[in-house]
Amino acid sequence: MSESRSGDVEARLRRLPGVTRARANELTGNVLVEFDPNRVQAATIVERLGRLLARTSGNGADPSAAGRARGRAVLQTHRRSRRARVAVRGLDRDPDLSRRLVDRLSQRPEVRRVSPSPLTSRVLIEFEEGIEAIQGILDEIAELELPEVDGDREIPAHPLDPGPIVESSAKAIGAALGLLALAARQMMGAEGPPMPSVGAGELAGGVALVQGTEPVDRRIEDILGHTRKELVLGATAIAATAASGNALGLAFTGAMAVRLLTESRARRSAWEDYDRRLGDPPPVYPGAVVTLTPGQRAPLAGRVLEGVGVCSAFDGGSRPLSPGAKLDAGARVYGGSVTVELQARRRFEPAAPRAPVRVAAFERYMRLAPWAALSYAAATLVATRSPPRILTALLLVNPIPALAARECGDSGASARVIRAGVTVVGSRSARAISRPDILVIDEPRTICDGWELSRVLSVGQGLEEVDVLALAGSVSTAAGSPWANLPGRRVQSAVDGTFDGRVAQAEIGGRRWLLRPLEPDAPEQARRDPDELVLVLRRADDDYAAGTLALRPRLARGWGELLRTCRATGVDVQLAARSLTPTARGVAKRAGVAIVAGPAEACVR
Repeated sequence: MSESRSGDVEARLRRLPGVTRARANELTGNVLVEFDPNRVQAATIVERLGRLLARTSGNGADPSAAGRARGRAVLQTHRRSRRARVAVRGLDRDPDLSRRLVDRLSQRPEVRRVSPSPLTSRVLIEFEEGIEAIQGILDEIAELELPEVDGDREIPAHPLDPGPIVESSAKAIGAALGLLALAARQMMGAEGPPMPSVGAGELAGGVALVQGTEPVDRRIEDILGHTRKELVLGATAIAATAASGNALGLAFTGAMAVRLLTESRARRSAWEDYDRRLGDPPPVYPGAVVTLTPGQRAPLAGRVLEGVGVCSAFDGGSRPLSPGAKLDAGARVYGGSVTVELQARRRFEPAAPRAPVRVAAFERYMRLAPWAALSYAAATLVATRSPPRILTALLLVNPIPALAARECGDSGASARVIRAGVTVVGSRSARAISRPDILVIDEPRTICDGWELSRVLSVGQGLEEVDVLALAGSVSTAAGSPWANLPGRRVQSAVDGTFDGRVAQAEIGGRRWLLRPLEPDAPEQARRDPDELVLVLRRADDDYAAGTLALRPRLARGWGELLRTCRATGVDVQLAARSLTPTARGVAKRAGVAIVAGPAEACVR
């Protein structure tokens, strides 16, 4: 065991809750650990030590894993505590990783709250102040997160990351100062560049070559970090460009910086608005117990422990909820609060697309540009026998203008979708935001928002449709409106409303009225449309049938605008459904889209 390796093992073991002292001996290969058995078990220390040795042995280990995790942390200081938002690799792929994060980090005495979000692949951690605390937390996260797959690196790591704002502001200010200096020299009658001697232009060209050579640029980024690399190379390039008198280069750099600055500020503002709307939700991970109130969606699939209500099914229909019932992820709850134990979904494994990936013209250019630059430089050297001309030749075929154009285009696309109301969490380097060829909607429930009244039928003597609607609306309101807020007037004397998951009932004028869905074995003639939910209104004492109400899934607000926009821009829209039920077909027909059988991921591979 080397000295550096033993020191790393000691430091990581000391961060384990309950460990008071750790000492590794390089000669014997043993580790002496003093710990409090009331806070940590010996088996836990041995297990942690085995993982540490495996990670530092070189067999697939990544020595900079903790450093990368530390670079992906965004700190927010509050009066008595701090918040860290950390990007966790694999959190969107492995649902059990959320539970492991909560279990591991909650054992640390300085951690007050852990809230993972598989939707954004980030974890929110509240902890007591102290830089040592966040370093230990990030080391824990680095041990738990999944191995990096192609395209996992995101820049920025979080919408609240100040790095892009600092980087773009510094570049914009530097470029503006350089342009002002050149303008002042010209107004004073000076001619030529500020530094006429050879060197400034070559230095600026060298920086451009480094930024345009991806392996070299990536290596510098691994050493310095993205923001530091951009600041160092950017400051050097701006100073050299200004010294060489290149006003066009300064204007180009300033324009790129302003584009990045506006997009970064818009992204930050959109995320802060999203955070305010979200409030302070409970941690979401398999095994967590949460209470869902009417109108809330289930963050993960789960099992109902307490309460009754109604939830939206995959096809847009309704499904009763009672203790023991299963609740699908994304289902909205109506009619009452339910306590749910969240369950793990299956692990998502990235799969290669069925069809070959189209290689864009930009990618082909980036593959050919280095070879073309080297060939042109070699030809220049043979023709001119002048080494300084080689740098000029390399700069002429440098891909840096194409890279800059792509970055500006990606930033512009991100800014446009943010202005349209989208919260952009991050965009991986190989997955820029762009117009899709096809929009696949997973399940009809996604485009539905509750149910709406379709028709009312009176079957009782002396009752009009408006009377049936008034009675049914009063019963539904007294029971908590499990299916919909029925329109029309109300009977003011409706009291003692209850709902058991299937039947809503209330007392009106001393008599008990029941409102329940039509039985599944009822004849199809009772339904005019296949996607209707028919409710029957009866009196409880004499089974007197007053009438029926037909409800159907209500298309979400804004669906029509989305469909028109997709058709105007040439984006194909498909609705995927695991089961082609009559309700699913009815929703697709009213929505005006084609419906296909199978999960959504099968349609895009």
